[in-house]
Amino acid sequence: MISQAVGTLSEAAINAILETFAQLYIRGEFRSRFLHEARQKPGQLDARVCHGIEQLFEDRFKMKPRELPKSGVYLILYNTGFKVEAWPADDAALKLAYGGLIISHGGKWFWSRSEPMKGSPEIEYHAS
Repeated sequence: MISQAVGTLSEAAINAILETFAQLYIRGEFRSRFLHEARQKPGQLDARVCHGIEQLFEDRFKMKPRELPKSGVYLILYNTGFKVEAWPADDAALKLAYGGLIISHGGKWFWSRSEPMKGSPEIEYHAS
């Protein structure tokens, strides 16, 4: 259930990217839960990113990106799973307008944003 449209990457390749990403950026105590949700319950992970993003990332990643990549292939979390897209398939900020997660092909770059709530702005996490 990784994705309904995995583009040109195999499910094994997507799993490897998610493993690398989780090892580098997801809080240690939450890694196995992240990987489980990424593979089996993407809707639950999407909701967590939008409404409980602090559970996933350490404060050291709490920042807006200073600059965005010029090109590449990325995994983008949707309610139905991760989808492989070329960068920029659309405007990245628009993709994250209501919360979301974008992971680079190698798993070594990401940008994530919570859903803005009434009276409080979104929270962003990023690693260059």
